[in-house]
Amino acid sequence: MLDIQKIRYVCLCITAEGTSLDLTDALLALSWQESMEELAMKAQVTFVNVLTADGQLLHSLVRPGGKICIFADYGEGIQEVFRGTIWNWDYTSEKEKTLKITAYDDLIYLQKSKDNRYFPAGQQTKNIVESIAGAWQIPLQYQWRSITHGKLLYKNKTVGEMIFDALNEAQSVLGEHYVLLNKGGTFYILPWGNNQKIYTLSSHEFVLSTQNQISLDHLTTKVLITGKGAAEGRPPILATVEGEMKYGTLQQIVPYTRGSAMSDLRKKAETILKEQGRPSETITITAPDIPLLRKGEQLDISAGNLLGSFYVTGIVHQAGPKKMTVTLQRKAG
Repeated sequence: MLDIQKIRYVCLCITAEGTSLDLTDALLALSWQESMEELAMKAQVTFVNVLTADGQLLHSLVRPGGKICIFADYGEGIQEVFRGTIWNWDYTSEKEKTLKITAYDDLIYLQKSKDNRYFPAGQQTKNIVESIAGAWQIPLQYQWRSITHGKLLYKNKTVGEMIFDALNEAQSVLGEHYVLLNKGGTFYILPWGNNQKIYTLSSHEFVLSTQNQISLDHLTTKVLITGKGAAEGRPPILATVEGEMKYGTLQQIVPYTRGSAMSDLRKKAETILKEQGRPSETITITAPDIPLLRKGEQLDISAGNLLGSFYVTGIVHQAGPKKMTVTLQRKAG
């Protein structure tokens, strides 16, 4: 069982000139977070603008372009949990004399950079993503599945959008989730639930609070598979796939795309119903921090009305109160 008393955090800055500064004693607030919707992990740090040993104020040394490194130890040895570039810098000198910074891991460059790429039909997902990563000299470990894609043409798209597009198309056919992670400077594409160590959180030992919300906002009960129509005509309906119709008709369309097999179009329709065929559930828990917990990992929970296995879809670690806020999705089955 985790012991919150053993958790400690260390925050370092490596300046653009290569000088290492320990900011731990000057910290006022420290957090880092990630979600499925964002490629890069983000850290936010607030510290007092103290003098360093050589008489310089921290705000003159901790500048955009430098690096922030966060380490955590909870009884298993100190380990790195975040390393990224200082992106935003906000200094207040009137009263508090504090400096607030936001940093992102190296995947931010893929979120911010645009490119043009073309892939002919017949390429595998792994080959497409490896090609994009290779062009940007990104170390990549692809440990997920692939499909065969139709023609892909990307014009003025961010590198992150290209990668997400290829992976999301594969996910829609495979019906299995992937997660993108930066671990120690290497870009990993992994299946959900890839963690070897699965933590069990219970209300009497660990979980501080739970919250459940259920909505029909994103519900789909019927999917039409449409073919290629005339230039001004209505596309023909090739197939209809129905789900749970007791909620009424909430319809989506899977259109024909060049090079797509009917079997793949049907798999996409079935995946939509698998993912959206029931009322959507938003699950959030607050608990003492597990500093190494990442998105895509599995948690076992017994707290409130939550019982079973769940996947982490988003997480915010807060070093001050030593707690985390985690959004979850139930594990099917």
